[in-house]
Amino acid sequence: MLGAGVVLVLAGVGLLAALVIAKPLLPGQTVTGSVQLNSGQKVKRALEQAITLESLGQEAEALPLYQKVLKAEPHQPVALAESGWIEFSSGVESHHAELVQHGQQQELLAVKVAPSAWGPRLYLASMYLTESDPAHAVTQFRAMLANKPPAAKVQAAMGLITKAFAAVHQPLPPLPAGVTTTPTTTAPTTTAP
Repeated sequence: MLGAGVVLVLAGVGLLAALVIAKPLLPGQTVTGSVQLNSGQKVKRALEQAITLESLGQEAEALPLYQKVLKAEPHQPVALAESGWIEFSSGVESHHAELVQHGQQQELLAVKVAPSAWGPRLYLASMYLTESDPAHAVTQFRAMLANKPPAAKVQAAMGLITKAFAAVHQPLPPLPAGVTTTPTTTAPTTTAP
């Protein structure tokens, strides 16, 4: 006599076989229904997870995922920009010069590999401003604005932008429609190029 457990297992196998026969497998999908991701899909998934974690304020959890992406794709601009900003910020808070320097190097590389991306420029400008270098900050803010960032991101950074231009005694460049010179925050945020 077959035990109830064996009957259930056999029924499950029969059901699985019926599903496999009835439905063709998707590319990368195994008979059990799990999906095998290729390396590009794994990188994309890790990047999406890191962005989600960072947007939830979980930078410490996001950083290893960005680093995983960079291990697979050393010039991935979003991973460079976001991990660079996380490391820089952490280094400033902890007075750890190596983290500050490494974060800034990653940001410079992000600007180099994606010169038309506005995110790395915003982060780099903020870094320069933090280091009391408003002239370089202004250069990066000008490039950021030329790359047509979303008005909401510019508005969020207006405190930093006005501070940098005031420090070098230059007028603000043209701003996107709807952006006012009234600052709303002093911390840049982006998870976009």
